[in-house]
Amino acid sequence: MFRCTLHPIGLKGSFKVRAREKIFQVRDFKHSPEAQESRKEELEKLLQDQEAMRTSLLQWCYASYNEVFSSWMYLCAVRVFVESIFIYGMPPSFLSVVLAPSAKGEKKVRSILEELCGNVNRYTHQRQDKVFPGRLDKQNNQRSYHILKKHRHQLSLEQINIPRSLVPQPP
Repeated sequence: MFRCTLHPIGLKGSFKVRAREKIFQVRDFKHSPEAQESRKEELEKLLQDQEAMRTSLLQWCYASYNEVFSSWMYLCAVRVFVESIFIYGMPPSFLSVVLAPSAKGEKKVRSILEELCGNVNRYTHQRQDKVFPGRLDKQNNQRSYHILKKHRHQLSLEQINIPRSLVPQPP
């Protein structure tokens, strides 16, 4: 959108003709102080309505956040349980842990898991998926625990599923 201001005398007629040749639409502007005042009042009213709606939206968001977050965590836990059993072949009794190790501590966490769970693949040899043969071996990388990395729409965390029989019980 372009705006040109022309004086009433001079090139006004020839400008309109040339602009229409170039497929521009030319309109005459008539200044009206009453219309300008009504536009200002309407804008102020719209800004006040926007602020009131924003305030009520923020109150609703603060009130609903706790329930939405807990429901989302519940769905994540159900998804982890189902994926662990159906995709990775874990027994129904397993411990699911979410860790966020630093780059330096990742090797240490993996070594502790190897020490805790051992490098023996105890659970994936019991069940081979007939629909997707060989999928378990590719996914679990021959370990008795499974690491799921979540990056999209979630925090960058590592989820570790360990069979409960391998978790040491407190005395």
